[in-house]
Amino acid sequence: MTSIGTVHGIGANVLFLGGVIYAILQTFLTYKMSPTYNGLTICHIRLIVTCIAAISLIASILLFFPLSTRSHSLIE
Repeated sequence: MTSIGTVHGIGANVLFLGGVIYAILQTFLTYKMSPTYNGLTICHIRLIVTCIAAISLIASILLFFPLSTRSHSLIE
């Protein structure tokens, strides 16, 4: 993998990590405000979306590091 691909992968994972942290905080705040500002349906929907995002983040990190160490050269 070229250095551009490595930098892209690291940057994408850092950005995705920030998004997952933001989603976790939003889900926590939604549950704290649930009786006053919103119902439990919204809380559950946010929790499902946050879990999917966290699982995707873990999968992308686990798949990124093995792929970044492989050589893609055509000449062996």
